Amino acid sequence: MVKYIKLVYVLILFLPCGKPVYSQSDCDLYNHYNSTEVKAVNKFIISSKELELQTDGSLIKLKEFKFNDSGLPISIEEFDGSGFILKSKYFLYDSLNRPIEVTTHHKGYNISLTRFFYERNMLISCNEYIYNKKNTVFEEVKRREFSYDVNRNLTKYVEIIQPMQDTIEISLYLNNGFKTESKFNTDGYKVKKIEFDWDSAYNKMTEILYDSNAYPFDSIEHYYDSNLQEIKRIDESISKTPLYWVYNASGQVIETNEAVFYKQFNKYSENGLLIEKTFIPELNSGYDSLENYKVILYEYQLRGK
Repeated sequence: MVKYIKLVYVLILFLPCGKPVYSQSDCDLYNHYNSTEVKAVNKFIISSKELELQTDGSLIKLKEFKFNDSGLPISIEEFDGSGFILKSKYFLYDSLNRPIEVTTHHKGYNISLTRFFYERNMLISCNEYIYNKKNTVFEEVKRREFSYDVNRNLTKYVEIIQPMQDTIEISLYLNNGFKTESKFNTDGYKVKKIEFDWDSAYNKMTEILYDSNAYPFDSIEHYYDSNLQEIKRIDESISKTPLYWVYNASGQVIETNEAVFYKQFNKYSENGLLIEKTFIPELNSGYDSLENYKVILYEYQLRGK
């Protein structure tokens, strides 16, 4: 049996931020969807649509998602506002339900792809390729490599720009998955190293940022609850007011000011689906006009139980 449900989201589409925001890689995107919490919800969903409600009551489809019965994405499509697909991603899996390739299309043309490689059933590399129109081939532009200890815990992450073989990031981890250090070699990026200093109870972590002269020029403080969920962050480069998160008994965010200059309130259905997301601009923030309020409707096609 297939069920349909409409969910209402109130969402600000313009969210100012003090730092540049970069597009999420296919590797990061898959890691998000492959998390236990996300799959637990998505395995009941066949497809979902994201629709923007207009002032005249009409709807514009923004995105459409499709999932397999394990809760992993099959496709993600973005629309141009006129009903045509602007950008799409398609996920290909092997017999073990591991991703082996993600292809990205723009206006029907395959413009990039990411390939995943494994050893001992562990992901060891995500390789990104861009289509070269002149040579009509896909050329590798970036490689992300992962190393593990004998207990299969992530210990090292390396990001390499191809074909120059330039290493632009190296990150190290404890055997419990906590990051301890990241080093960067990126032009125009002031931060060259970050140390992640955890207290013994893992209730507080301080990021210490170093420049090219090994001088610690800034720091960011993170505070966590007993479930290792972040509850407060002090980062004055983003906001003079500490960022905060409030959770319900299921560990879902119900209130936060993560979107700087806004307070965000979330509501969930009984089965854990997010049913409403409201962003309220802070007074005198410069973003408290009605044009910053958007209403997003979500339609779900659910799997029968």
